Amino acid sequence: MDYLQSIGLSSSNNSNKVNLSANIYDIRDSFEKPLTVTGSENDISFVINGQTFTFNSATTSISKIMAAVNSNTDAGVKMSYDSLNNRFILESRQTGSAASITVSDLSGGFMNSLGLIPADGVARGSDASITYSDGEKTHTITRSTNSFTVDGMTFNLQKDFAGSVDLSVTSDPTKAVELIKGFVQKYNELLDKVNTKLSEEREYAYEPLTDDQKDAMKEDEIKKWEEKAKSGLLNGDSILQSIVYGLRNAVIESVEGTGLTLASIGIKSNSWADKGKLYIDEEKLKSALTENPTAVIDLFTKQSDVMYSTAATNGTARSERFKENGIIYRIYDVIQDNIRTTTIDGRRGALLEKAGMIGDRSLYNNTLYNQIVDYDKKIDRLNELLIDKENHYYQQFAQLETLINNMNTQSTWLAQQFMR
Repeated sequence: MDYLQSIGLSSSNNSNKVNLSANIYDIRDSFEKPLTVTGSENDISFVINGQTFTFNSATTSISKIMAAVNSNTDAGVKMSYDSLNNRFILESRQTGSAASITVSDLSGGFMNSLGLIPADGVARGSDASITYSDGEKTHTITRSTNSFTVDGMTFNLQKDFAGSVDLSVTSDPTKAVELIKGFVQKYNELLDKVNTKLSEEREYAYEPLTDDQKDAMKEDEIKKWEEKAKSGLLNGDSILQSIVYGLRNAVIESVEGTGLTLASIGIKSNSWADKGKLYIDEEKLKSALTENPTAVIDLFTKQSDVMYSTAATNGTARSERFKENGIIYRIYDVIQDNIRTTTIDGRRGALLEKAGMIGDRSLYNNTLYNQIVDYDKKIDRLNELLIDKENHYYQQFAQLETLINNMNTQSTWLAQQFMR
């Protein structure tokens, strides 16, 4: 087959490839379908999907025209050259039956010479579809693209096919197991960090350093001292205890609609001494993923229709959201309860309310900051009282000095009188 003729080029051309860089006017005689170009301004003009393109054949190459067409987003097409088969291709950037391309020449006959004008001026797309039988019924899947996913299976349709194909689908839980193991690892790390702070012993021998003490110490000595002084400050903290309770409760309770718990798929604590740390029975987990992957995924990712903002202020809604939520969203709620920066019912996350956060207005509006401000005010008042007391004593001592001087003067006078 003469590929040059199939795209409208004469086989008398010495090259079997199209010179995309040459000016069109210079190669005008190489086209089998004649070009009516004059080498003047706007002697090539055509319309694609309502977008008009005009060029001067004496200064424009095919590659420049392709670049102009491809950069016009309103035209919505991609123009390319298939060098293997020596043909030009015009593709819609949309897919499916809703896609169409309308092409017409206004002058020069350029698009006609490349064989890119459909018979009726319009090329229409079609949807991809497959028909399959599940053993009981026949089903048809129709999509606007050749690549789509149904029930976790990805289809890439390459061409029309009228025959039948036997499909056998099996579940490979390997990736899911690795993801779940990663989740359990991060969960254990978080729980361990909080539990460590809750049980950390207080070093009462290390009091906060004064400025004079810091001046007499080296930087690494100050750092080590302050680490000791801060140890145990969160021992038994009620907010941290609430976080631990929330995290443990999130992974223990079953998720409504799945009929599963973490323990039922091989993830549980071994002993109360582990303080909620989770361990995985991989074989049991793989078996659960193989037998009922959808329920296992829902156990982690199911999301309630009840909004968090509603549940944050309504006990009934909160209980409903908890029952319906998967483990991931339950943990999300625990985190939001403590670190959310948004204000709900006049309050932010519990940790922000208690200690604030850098970069947030809660930094100067929290319980600890307000306590420090109150202590500073109390210190100022006590300093004022101390100064007043000092001034009072200074006045008393001054009066006493005056009295003593007077008594000394009188004593001297009396002594002089007795000596006469």
